Amino acid sequence: MKQIFFILLTLSISSAHAEVFKCQLKSGKTVYQSTPCQSAIKQQAIEIPKPDPRKVAEEEAKLKAWKEDFAAREAARIKAEKELQAELDRKASVEALKKSAEYQQQQAYEAKRQADALERQNMQPPQFYPYYYPSYQSLPAYPSRIPHQHQKTGKDNDGSGRAKIIFNWK
Repeated sequence: MKQIFFILLTLSISSAHAEVFKCQLKSGKTVYQSTPCQSAIKQQAIEIPKPDPRKVAEEEAKLKAWKEDFAAREAARIKAEKELQAELDRKASVEALKKSAEYQQQQAYEAKRQADALERQNMQPPQFYPYYYPSYQSLPAYPSRIPHQHQKTGKDNDGSGRAKIIFNWK
């Protein structure tokens, strides 16, 4: 009788293609498979009910709405990240421009300082004139030629044998 029941069960099971077999092995493990159990202590056929088409349509509509909502949130997140990155790039650009302006200002200051030092060096009076005034107009005017006369005496008065020249300035 058991054999006939098993044969009938096997035939009925093979005709149903959406069955799952629950097999309990000797080790105590429970295994689910699509074929009948070979070496199992206990075997049970589990039938999977066919889904209701109305419920399937509802679930597909929920899944579609969830995917659309997820895509919209993902697009908003990507847009926000791009805007944040653009703002960070703008701030970095402004900071770089500020640093560049500060550097140029420092270079201009150094160039002015060097030019001033060079000008002071060129404007210093020569060291042998303690008070140097560039205009010569305050000095008295001297004639370019001074009239003078030479007089020779015939004999030297001191016994050296040389003739003496006497200058008379007029």
